[in-house]
Amino acid sequence: MSRRVHVIINPAAGQEKPILGKLNSIFRQNDVDWQVSVTLHAGDAYQQAKQAVENGVDIVGAYGGDGTLMEVANGVAGTTVPMAILPGGTANVLSAELSIPREISKSAELMCKENLKTIHADMGSINNHHFLLNVGIGVTAEMVKGADRENKNRYGILAYFIAALRALLKSKSSVYHLTLDGKQVKTEGLACMIANIGSTGILGLKLSKKIRMDDGILDVIVMSEKNVSALLAGTTNALFSEEKSIDTAFEHWQAKNITLETDPKQPVNADGEMTGETPMKISVWHKAVHIVIP
Repeated sequence: MSRRVHVIINPAAGQEKPILGKLNSIFRQNDVDWQVSVTLHAGDAYQQAKQAVENGVDIVGAYGGDGTLMEVANGVAGTTVPMAILPGGTANVLSAELSIPREISKSAELMCKENLKTIHADMGSINNHHFLLNVGIGVTAEMVKGADRENKNRYGILAYFIAALRALLKSKSSVYHLTLDGKQVKTEGLACMIANIGSTGILGLKLSKKIRMDDGILDVIVMSEKNVSALLAGTTNALFSEEKSIDTAFEHWQAKNITLETDPKQPVNADGEMTGETPMKISVWHKAVHIVIP
């Protein structure tokens, strides 16, 4: 009996490349029974993934950026049906984290392997909303807001650098009141990130080698004004070394349950989508979703 695959495609993804012919070729060669659906509005990928699971498919593939992957992950989370990644966005942070091939034919082949390999990954929960990559507060949220579709189409991954620079130039420090598994922490910073993965999606750079998406823990990172020069120096050093980690430029904690208040309030994004402002509560959902990996 052939494997059943449902592929969800976001036609507005950052890469304008025809993929249906490539998918058809790979799946036919491997006797895979496949169907495809296309997203038109926010939330479509989530609904289509849920429906595919209910229809009894073996794998749900997702072609698009990290926002599309987040929706599909939410649709299959809590089930035994794995999600497969077909990188099609601008940054493709999750595919970089998991070393998914950027070439569609090669990433599609992962779904066809007889001995399918998966990671049982964590997700985070923020105000009853689940995220797969990270939550950004302050500059990181402003960066995502500034890297709109027009700029991403024009500049690609550089759109995030441009947006980050603009956000840094106009940002001011906030006071962060953190409760980390019951422990109180107060610190000042320009930005805070609650990370489930370490990859930045940029030239192999990682926030920290300590960050894993299957360890049942979320990582809290704060960047202060005094860390900006260290961040720039660390990024430069990382680009020319094998380390590829810039964790010396941040304060770093780990926790399963996190409460965050800021003074003043700051904007919040989860997996690239704006989700309101602080205060917020965040917790980890351990082993929430299966993801196909090389």
